[in-house]
Amino acid sequence: MARALITHARLMSASEQCVEQSLRSDDPQRRLIASRILDDPASWRRWETEHAAMMRVVADRRRADAQIAELKNASFQLVHAKAPFDYLREQQIRGEARRLVVAHLRPSRSYTEALLTEHAAYLRAACSFLCTNHVGVTLALDGVFEDPMRRYEELYSDYFRAYCSATVDAANDDDRDAQRALLPYLKLKLSEYRRALLRMPPLHPGLLIEPELRQKTGDTQKLRRPAWFKPA
Repeated sequence: MARALITHARLMSASEQCVEQSLRSDDPQRRLIASRILDDPASWRRWETEHAAMMRVVADRRRADAQIAELKNASFQLVHAKAPFDYLREQQIRGEARRLVVAHLRPSRSYTEALLTEHAAYLRAACSFLCTNHVGVTLALDGVFEDPMRRYEELYSDYFRAYCSATVDAANDDDRDAQRALLPYLKLKLSEYRRALLRMPPLHPGLLIEPELRQKTGDTQKLRRPAWFKPA
């Protein structure tokens, strides 16, 4: 069955719904990302402008498969954009090591300014990443935006961690050489997986299975309650 094209208005409506739903998520990091974007009007306006431009590229594709491919490409770009601050946070990089990483990423700015800029960019990218995956599942109906895309995020995190260890971390020469030797392999693995995701046919989203099981069908009927049953 042919898939319908997704309009820009639907992409943005679903994205904004995702941000609002994230405020009630069980995941504290997801709640934090959404609240930081929503609580600051300037951050919200900038995020909305950037996200709308990204979704415009998706909407302008004239075939459903091309829209899905563009949505995947957007997710890849967002993983890359949010990786630096993910690395600082997850690896708990502090002190001089953090200064080295931040200076490497934004060499033309002071440490404080660079760190604030990197954090703001992270929040916008992380928020849009939540939204592209949500859109991929609920509108494009493609489970590629669930576990397979999370796996890409993990692979890129491994690559970025090795890159920082090889170029900016204050490690000894042996550790640095080992990470440099590992980088080409990780980059090749990442590239191969990215191509595999772009070629991957649509998967049934796992998040939609449970709601479908709860839907009424013509093959079932309501069972009669036993005579002794009394509601609590």
